[in-house]
Amino acid sequence: MPVEEVILVPEVVPAIDAAAVILNYVTAYQLLCRCASLVAGDTVLIHGASGGVGTALLDLGRLFELRMFGTASSRKHAALECYGVRLIDYHKEDFVEHMREHVPKGVKAVFDPIGYENWGRSLQVLGPDGVLVGYGFTSILQASEAESHKYVEGWKALDGSVESGAVQRKAVTYSITGGKQQDPEAFRTDLEAVFQLLADGQIHPQIARCFSLEDIEQAHVYLHSHDSVGKIILTF
Repeated sequence: MPVEEVILVPEVVPAIDAAAVILNYVTAYQLLCRCASLVAGDTVLIHGASGGVGTALLDLGRLFELRMFGTASSRKHAALECYGVRLIDYHKEDFVEHMREHVPKGVKAVFDPIGYENWGRSLQVLGPDGVLVGYGFTSILQASEAESHKYVEGWKALDGSVESGAVQRKAVTYSITGGKQQDPEAFRTDLEAVFQLLADGQIHPQIARCFSLEDIEQAHVYLHSHDSVGKIILTF
């Protein structure tokens, strides 16, 4: 790694915790602070709330005093209730109807890693000054070549103002890799901020399981089982 990219981990931070926050928490921190510019009391919807970035958004959102809604399967709700989030079982509930019932004026931000087919519905729950942030792009993993092209074009078209009914709402895309390339100093600043929050005991990354490198196959089986909540860590 180039020396200018090396960032010191505070001595009080265990290596496993440091590994758990570098990708997920910097992503979540930048989604909240740089993409959406949220303040205490704002209402947000977090799709995939039980995932690595999802739990990071919940942990930081609690710290930032946000009013949070999140989508997750019911079997993972118990592990997420500690964050003070109102949970929506996407297998049984329509999140658009749920949000319209509980936040009729719309939310300030929606964080959506699901992809192209979900963005239109996510836009429907935004308030007039709300922002939809597309990131992660997980749906492309199961897509055909034609569908992948559609998703990529939809991804490109998402940035900017989006007309939804008679209201203009903002939509942006986020990539931690692209952001780091464009503004490496912002990445450094935000990672140092996350490490400091970790050192101060203000954030608590959920670690689903740790696997040794020799057990990498089991780690992949566990990942694809969709049973994990939080981050899966490899140790050496």
